[in-house]
Amino acid sequence: MTTPRDFLFVPAAAGLLLSGTVSAQAPVVDGTIDKSYGPALLVQDNQTGFGNSDLGLIDAANGSELDNLHAVVVDNVLYLGLGGNLESNFNKIEIFIDCRAGGQNTLRNDNAPVNFDGLNRMGTSANNPDTAPGLTFDVGFAPDYYITLGGGGEPYTMYLDWAELLTSGGGFGDYGGSGSAGVENVASNGILFSIDNSNVAGVTGGDGLEPDGGLGVATGLEFAIPLDLIGYDGGRLAVCVFVNSGSHDFMSNQVLGSLGGLPNLGEPRVVDFAAIAGEQYATVVSGKGTPYCGDPDAGNCCLNTGTAYCSDGDCCATVCATDPTCCEVVWDSACAEVAATACVPCGGTDTCGGSDLDCNGNGIADGCDIADGTSNDCNLDGIPDECQGEVFFCVDGMVSEEYGDPISIQDTQTGFGNSDLGLVDAANGSEIDVLYAFYDEDHLHMLLGGNLESNFNKIEIFVDCRAGGQNTVLADNADIDFGALQRMAAVPKDPKAGPGLTFEPDFGADFYLNMGNGGGPGAVDIYLNWATMPTDGFGLGGFGGPGLAGLPNFMDNGIVFSLDNSNVGGVDGGIEAQPDGGAGVGTGVEIKVPLALMEWDGSPIRICAFINTSGHDFVSNQMLGGLGGGDNLGDPRFVNFAKLPGMQSVLVGDEKNLCEGDFDGDGVVGGADLAILLGAWGTSQPEYDLNGDGTVGGADLSVLLAAWGMCP
Repeated sequence: MTTPRDFLFVPAAAGLLLSGTVSAQAPVVDGTIDKSYGPALLVQDNQTGFGNSDLGLIDAANGSELDNLHAVVVDNVLYLGLGGNLESNFNKIEIFIDCRAGGQNTLRNDNAPVNFDGLNRMGTSANNPDTAPGLTFDVGFAPDYYITLGGGGEPYTMYLDWAELLTSGGGFGDYGGSGSAGVENVASNGILFSIDNSNVAGVTGGDGLEPDGGLGVATGLEFAIPLDLIGYDGGRLAVCVFVNSGSHDFMSNQVLGSLGGLPNLGEPRVVDFAAIAGEQYATVVSGKGTPYCGDPDAGNCCLNTGTAYCSDGDCCATVCATDPTCCEVVWDSACAEVAATACVPCGGTDTCGGSDLDCNGNGIADGCDIADGTSNDCNLDGIPDECQGEVFFCVDGMVSEEYGDPISIQDTQTGFGNSDLGLVDAANGSEIDVLYAFYDEDHLHMLLGGNLESNFNKIEIFVDCRAGGQNTVLADNADIDFGALQRMAAVPKDPKAGPGLTFEPDFGADFYLNMGNGGGPGAVDIYLNWATMPTDGFGLGGFGGPGLAGLPNFMDNGIVFSLDNSNVGGVDGGIEAQPDGGAGVGTGVEIKVPLALMEWDGSPIRICAFINTSGHDFVSNQMLGGLGGGDNLGDPRFVNFAKLPGMQSVLVGDEKNLCEGDFDGDGVVGGADLAILLGAWGTSQPEYDLNGDGTVGGADLSVLLAAWGMCP
């Protein structure tokens, strides 16, 4: 358990900002504001112009009010508790978070078009910027992240959307998913949310002053927001919250901080919080404050830091579970000694630094020292990749020898532009030149050599990996990436709009991935979306990012993805045939997907991949296998691969063992593999019978010892 940083809160009677601390117990996200939040940061003193709910139901409400704001940071997650009600007519709670340098003090109109473009509806008017300059916040408050939620219907359902707020606009956003009242709901990006609408206390209806009117309300809206998700930079953390209409076009007088007795504010494009008395936001974290587990400034876990906590969050939590004084008092030499045996960064038992193995092959059992250049560290965590089973196969957008030869080569020039920038991140054209792919016992590995233009063009990847699946894309798949799959499916009520993207007769898509990227050189963000595709639709899906080019980007579900856009070879621009034009390209989109996530049933694995526009509405001529020449295909709803020449899918070969004797798949033949072999001694288990004589014994031990060390 960690102790959070210093907090600022508003005692109801004093109305002044004072320093204080709160409990470090993580709240339960169910719409009830429990004691772990501590005192309210802000209490409402303005009556509500959006109706005072009197239903007392956990779901439906007939009025909206914001009575108070509670917040706490626990284990690098921001928990928000908003006492009050949100009317079940799809009125919106709007949450703006200032969490890093930059941001938008005045909302722009070129942000992500989330929730029917509701965010941009509050931004600068394109037609009348002088009279409707856009919602403007208090001086010093420039939000970097946005969350909106509304609910209604029968049965009652909540819907959450979110977006980045980049200083220069153009950030990414998406629909996060739906949920029910009174329970914890998980958005596709990992945000937790809930509502309990049963409050009948708090402020009354009207537009007058009601001092401390929101005091004591303990039910309402609740959120848990991972700070890594929103890009928190460790400085000040502040939030602005208010209630808006369902169309984001009429702001209520329910704002925290309070307005001090004002009517509804109306058109958000003309609202300027700086012109209203007081601060219309709350500071959750003031400056750096007290260190915490994972704080980059807390010090190396392997050393006596002189302060509480250390900089590696996982190691910190492990050590403090054994010795709480390391987090409560000081991280001293005794704490460092515990870390030395328990934590990977200090050479613990999960690395070869905690054993007598020479895992980096430099002839010395030296704890995997990478300073001599004999090892790679593709995820930049200070530990050689071969000392970490989960990353030894480096997902960085570059082909490696584990892939072997490409299994498909492009034969058609690209109608989406031939990139000539040669940069790892940004590209000014899109092409798929080659496909490298294999699967081991745990993952499907893919590298699609080429380029992906940094205008959020999409690489669309469909995988046939089990019985069933969708030969024609259905309209009722998981709603990811602004309805990506729905945009390629048939329109049920309008057959003339196209029959839907259709694959070859023997290809039934079971799993879907897409990747896009945007931004200029040095500032490109990468995003990945995924979904299962059950035969009858209604699968699951999610989102990962923003990620960085040239490095592995890890998702909680086990997907790892990367991009290297530096290719300037491959096919030329155009629509003509170019046999073997993609040969030799070794950089591009790289993805590693857990076979369990794809629900692989042992069937042959086939891949269909192509380039599409950012709106998933115009297919290029870049696909694998190639078209043999030809123009871009256009609207995906009219694309039928069965009617195109050649095979527009590629078979991935048999399961590949990355290293003989590496039974645990960690990239090293070592003690763990020896233990596995000895456990199978005397049996006929074929996976451990390395010499194929039908018995696991001395001959197999000799093969294993001959392969001892790092996999080639």
